[in-house]
Amino acid sequence: LHLVGCSSENKVKQKIAQIRVWEDQSWTANGRLTGFLSDKSEAVRDRATLALGRANDTLALDSLRRVLLDDPSAKVRGTAAFALSAWTWKVGKPSLLEALEKEQDPEALVLILQSLARTYAREEYVLYYRFLHHPDPRVRAQTALTLDMINRRESADSIILLLKDPDSFVRETALISLARMGSEAAARAALEFIDDPNSAIRAAAYRVVGSTRFPERNAAILKGYKDSDEMVRCAVADACLLMRDTSVLNAIVPTLANDPSPGVV
Repeated sequence: LHLVGCSSENKVKQKIAQIRVWEDQSWTANGRLTGFLSDKSEAVRDRATLALGRANDTLALDSLRRVLLDDPSAKVRGTAAFALSAWTWKVGKPSLLEALEKEQDPEALVLILQSLARTYAREEYVLYYRFLHHPDPRVRAQTALTLDMINRRESADSIILLLKDPDSFVRETALISLARMGSEAAARAALEFIDDPNSAIRAAAYRVVGSTRFPERNAAILKGYKDSDEMVRCAVADACLLMRDTSVLNAIVPTLANDPSPGVV
């Protein structure tokens, strides 16, 4: 049994080595690379899927679509999503949208949502909203990032709801996504988090607060320069740079000059 196991492992290594050769040549080997998509080894199928995407051969799109929809491994399906978005995104987007409706595995869903962001699938943004309520926090977080990456500012109100999420990673990611949307509602909502015990959340909140003009903004930003955490003070400095508000800059210059952290200065 040990010899059989070693033999099988060696065969997998040989197949992956061959796939790498074809990948370096940007060649599908007259269909032989596609044949590896049906291999019994998950590692071989995964590596063949990635190589096929990198070959950028539109004739392979149907094969990648079948992997994305039907491969038994969530890892391989996720790789197929990446392959479709990285090199053939103009024609791969329909397959990604089809998989979004079918996929149940959270890890694969995250990669599909990432891939849709890479394809800049912004017209379909309403299809993503239901994943803001997905039971897995990784999916909820990635949905917020995808909506941010496709520049759908009208999504701000939906992402704001994630600021009440029970998962701190989701709340932080929602704040990161909101920072580029220029929403006053988001900035006001972020004020609730500038005293959060989690310094990463405080830093993200200050970036949102500084992203748009509203009456309470300047006082909040000035408060941030007294934060004990260097990361938070750096975030406040970044927010000030984007604000381009001389009244705030004049008020914080003395504080900057005496800050103990070179990163803030």
